[in-house]
Amino acid sequence: MDFNYKIVGKNIQQYRLDRDKTQDELAEKADISKNYLSKLETGKAAGRLDKYYNIAQSLDVTLDMLINRTSQKVSSNDQLFYNQIFPLISSLSINQRKILIEFIELLNNHNGEHL
Repeated sequence: MDFNYKIVGKNIQQYRLDRDKTQDELAEKADISKNYLSKLETGKAAGRLDKYYNIAQSLDVTLDMLINRTSQKVSSNDQLFYNQIFPLISSLSINQRKILIEFIELLNNHNGEHL
């Protein structure tokens, strides 16, 4: 899958406008410069993951929503969960992440029986 910075930038802009925020307001809340935000929104800059994460948090969306522009609204409980789990996952190795995914899939398939 190719990462299209212009599409992500348009998604950031649309979520920002949906929330009636100016570039100044979002940039301040996401702890980035307005100039950098403008470049991200136009796809003229390739942002770092931590910056996209800060923007997503500031817009009350997930990173996936920034990339895919889903209309799903994140509940405050989900946002709290993402805020807690993202830093933990980002420090894991690839192998640890694979194990975590396998564990989550096992939990999803669990129907109340003891594992």
